[in-house]
Amino acid sequence: MPNIEMDNLYKDMPLTPAAPSYSAQYNIPVNNLGESGVPLFQCPSDPRNSKRFGGGSAGGGSGVTGAGMTFYAGVGGSDSFAPAWPASDGLIYWRSKVKINQISDGLSNTIMIGDRPPDNDFGYGWWQSLDVIHISGNTGASAQFSWNFGTEDWEYDVVQYTRNSAGSPYSTSATTGGTNCPFPSPYQPGSLNNFCSFNNFWSFHVNGVNFANADGSVRFLQYAQGRTLVNGKPLIVALSTRAGNETANID
Repeated sequence: MPNIEMDNLYKDMPLTPAAPSYSAQYNIPVNNLGESGVPLFQCPSDPRNSKRFGGGSAGGGSGVTGAGMTFYAGVGGSDSFAPAWPASDGLIYWRSKVKINQISDGLSNTIMIGDRPPDNDFGYGWWQSLDVIHISGNTGASAQFSWNFGTEDWEYDVVQYTRNSAGSPYSTSATTGGTNCPFPSPYQPGSLNNFCSFNNFWSFHVNGVNFANADGSVRFLQYAQGRTLVNGKPLIVALSTRAGNETANID
């Protein structure tokens, strides 16, 4: 946040969901700033770009009453179900601290951030994500929180991978019933009416997605181009790894 001139918001951020005892213990503010819309995180091509999560069943009993949304996600790498997770092969993932000299595939050949709209009920896509990761089945005052990194599930608010091998987070096209999602998750046009679309990058732009590369440049990767094979893997997967030894770029 300080790097996008939102330092005041950064300094006053609360815990999400609210945890008064932890806030008091660590001198963390208690407020609802996590519900704020951040213009830089909103995509003008998405008709919902100024809306936010307003509580309800999509929160999964997390106790969150509202959340500002991000319409972009960091590129964690190739697969959130890889054995090494949460140490991933991309650039932005749980507590990532990737240095330039670790991006041996080249800064202009490694994608860092891309379009990825929130899902249809805003259950994922919160720019603040969750501070307390393990949440018990209980709600309200009886809920139990811990500070462990938990499972892959929490990361999907702000991070996405390019070839997930299992539900990431969705396994079916609807929250109740629906058809099974395809895996590995394909790079293809998405739809708000299909929860499977959230398992990979997609956008409301025509035929592709805008990606910011590690060198700061922004390039448009068409769906068909992203599915072409490079050393036996789709181009988008090759672009998502920092040290995969592929010769890959977006022409």
